[in-house]
Amino acid sequence: MSAASAVALRFAYRELRHGVRALRGFGVFLGCLALGVAAIAGVQSTASSIVTGLRADGREILGGDLALRAIYRDLAADDLRRLEQVSESITHFAEMRTMARRPGAETSVLVELKAVDDRYPLFGRVETRAGDGSRVSLAAGLARAGDSWGALVDPALAERLALKEGDVLAIGGIAFDVRGTIEHEPDRVGSGAPFGFWPRAMVSFDALSGSDLLREGSLVYHQYAARLAPEASLEEVRATLGDRFSDAGWRMRTYDNAAPGIQRMIERLGSFLSLVGLTALLVGGVGVGNAVRAWLDTRLDVIATLKCLGASRSVIFTTYLSQLTVIAGLGVLAGLAIGALAPVAVSGLLETMLPVPIALGVYPGVLALSVAFGLLTAVTFTLWPLSRAHETPAVALFRGTGFGVRPGRRAHLVGALAGGAVLAALAVATAPNQRFAVWFIVGAGVVLAIFRVAGWALVRAARAVHRSGRAGMETGSLHAAPPPESTASPPSSRPGDPSKAFRSVRFGPRMRMAISNLHRPGNATADIVLSLGLGLTVLVAVALVEGNLRRDIARSLPRDAPAFFFVGVESDRIEPLAEAVADIDGTRRFRSVPFLRGRIVRVNGVDPQQALVRNEHAWLIQGDRGLSYAAVAPDNLTVAGEWWSEDYAGAPLLSVDVDVIDAFDLELGDTITLNVLGREITAEVRHVRRVEWRGMQVNFALLLSPEPLRHAPHSYVATVGATPEAERLVERILAREFPQVTTVRVREALGRVAELMGGIAAAARGVGGVTLLAGALVLAGAVAAGHRRRTYESVVLKVLGVRRRDVVLIHAVEFALLGLVTGVIAAAVGTAAAWGVTTRVLEQEWRFLPEVVAGTLGLCILLTVSLGLFGTWRALAEPSSSHLRNE
Repeated sequence: MSAASAVALRFAYRELRHGVRALRGFGVFLGCLALGVAAIAGVQSTASSIVTGLRADGREILGGDLALRAIYRDLAADDLRRLEQVSESITHFAEMRTMARRPGAETSVLVELKAVDDRYPLFGRVETRAGDGSRVSLAAGLARAGDSWGALVDPALAERLALKEGDVLAIGGIAFDVRGTIEHEPDRVGSGAPFGFWPRAMVSFDALSGSDLLREGSLVYHQYAARLAPEASLEEVRATLGDRFSDAGWRMRTYDNAAPGIQRMIERLGSFLSLVGLTALLVGGVGVGNAVRAWLDTRLDVIATLKCLGASRSVIFTTYLSQLTVIAGLGVLAGLAIGALAPVAVSGLLETMLPVPIALGVYPGVLALSVAFGLLTAVTFTLWPLSRAHETPAVALFRGTGFGVRPGRRAHLVGALAGGAVLAALAVATAPNQRFAVWFIVGAGVVLAIFRVAGWALVRAARAVHRSGRAGMETGSLHAAPPPESTASPPSSRPGDPSKAFRSVRFGPRMRMAISNLHRPGNATADIVLSLGLGLTVLVAVALVEGNLRRDIARSLPRDAPAFFFVGVESDRIEPLAEAVADIDGTRRFRSVPFLRGRIVRVNGVDPQQALVRNEHAWLIQGDRGLSYAAVAPDNLTVAGEWWSEDYAGAPLLSVDVDVIDAFDLELGDTITLNVLGREITAEVRHVRRVEWRGMQVNFALLLSPEPLRHAPHSYVATVGATPEAERLVERILAREFPQVTTVRVREALGRVAELMGGIAAAARGVGGVTLLAGALVLAGAVAAGHRRRTYESVVLKVLGVRRRDVVLIHAVEFALLGLVTGVIAAAVGTAAAWGVTTRVLEQEWRFLPEVVAGTLGLCILLTVSLGLFGTWRALAEPSSSHLRNE
């Protein structure tokens, strides 16, 4: 270590040894760093807790070492025998949606039914509770007692139907005795619908044997979970049996990736929220820079004295950089403590929202990454203010001119820019989706640049107004009458002087002083516009997108929209159902279509994965899809081709939605091979249509000609419109005469979607609130940084006889102008972002919502004026005598 460095570190130690006194004035500095680091560490720690829990409890979540799942079909005898050869134990269960009701009740409830065998579960255990609070074993809860089978129900279902132990519950026409409630289902996350809208009921598989619920063609998901034999290797089993089961339409999963969808969602959500946390940290970086300038402003005399005593520039720079690094470390540690405790704080909430295990713990990699982000941000935003203090001569400091007489060193500017580049590179390198991270950072950079330019333009405009001839005409006290107009010509201005635009504008002295504060030397106008604007932009964009989606959901229910969807109607029951519904006054337009499920196995003889040319339509080849057949063309817009005749009975033909054409770049005459109920059907594309999915009618992307599907076992989907009065009658008829038919109320389903959207929007607003809070801290830091100047100005104004009320009004106007301009820009940028997301990403109709923008403007003005006047009131409270003596 050089002698100069040793001296600098000794100076830094002497200033820091005062403990808490050394941190005076660093509240905003510490708050900005702690908030950003806490956001990143908290989000990443929580995501890591969830993902680690998923991986650690993979067997319990999946239900076995490996699991097979398919719709409609049971496992073939040969395939079951192959699975038994490598397994120690196998369990088989089925899941479906059906209706449940109390006997004699007029209405029924849609439930998710799970039928399990006596070997379930292979890992973990189902936790249940009887009505008296005691535990109930799964076997006892589902066993047959006399003529009745037992059932265990979700607490939400028990509450909705007022069920208690011993009550009878009719599910799909079968009566069950309720014997308890389900408190924990170990493989709920690994099942097909971990976030299902509907409550769960669990029964014995034997109770459904031979019932209509398991009839051929029913919409039933079968799952087999296996505990492998000790000598079996998971990798070998996956390699040996994987292709065979996949070709047969079974989806295989293993415990090392038990819930890939949830894990992928958590990782992506964590990545997005971490990037937003980084944005909040960068906004806080502006506050760090302001706090550093404010703190250095209090050290003017010390720095000037050191320079006069011969301290070199590098000694002064190292002295204060060392102090700031130590203090930044304290802020980072505070943020780490908050972030590390975040999973503990939210674990209870997460367990109610997400049926996933939480592996609470300390994750060193996450915390190290958060430390890197925090320290990099601190150094990046500290270098330039320190550099300007480093270059300012002692004479300027003694005169009280402050920093900025000379620009900082170019090397320090390069270092600050390099720090920003490293931050961006680190964010991209650690993101699961690096392409998204790049676009996010580019977008955030563009928005930051917009607000930085807007802040610069506001300063320039304020300076132009101040220099205008008209703005300088009124002189004297704040209460004097304005002088008569001068007949002299106004002062000349340079060509292109922007003040010309304001020649015809006349301002009073209060407004003139408020405007001059926006462009005065050392102003924080650009920093406030940048920091507050970004948080408000997020809030505006989220509110507008949410408002447009809610409006679209409300409008997506056309006047002729059906009131009910009936799913799983048997072929021999569709006509009785139509007649029963038609007899009810207030019902209209009963429609029914055949319903089957199949999957695309080849396109023009090529594997669909290879034939796919547009990944946004990959949903077409991910598992089974609903499909139907029809003799008459549906009410869709024909894009190309011709529909077949009503009596057509030739080779299979296919009518497809335009998305199918786009997905595989198809033309009329191309072929698609479908696997339906284990049979492959190759059909020629004869007709292309555009489906209006928002019409609330039954539509299919794939429609075949009637032959040969009309002879296959299948069910029907039906819809019917009804008045509110008729809806209750329809529910009664369905509950009494058609208990096996699954009934979905359209309004109820849309309401649940709206609730889900509201939760997502609330989370997004919370994220925007973090950024806004960082902006508020920056504003508070800017007010604190200008405290010395405002105190001096207030003393001068009070000595000149200006009333306290007028001083407050001047600063209120200043901050109101600042809030108004920032709010207008944030509203414009947020509106543009919301328009892009709504029309381009969500592909929804756009509508401007002025009440959202008005609320944003009001919030921005209220926030800036409140914080600004708080600082002004502190300055006014300073006694004039002490300051005048010093002068």
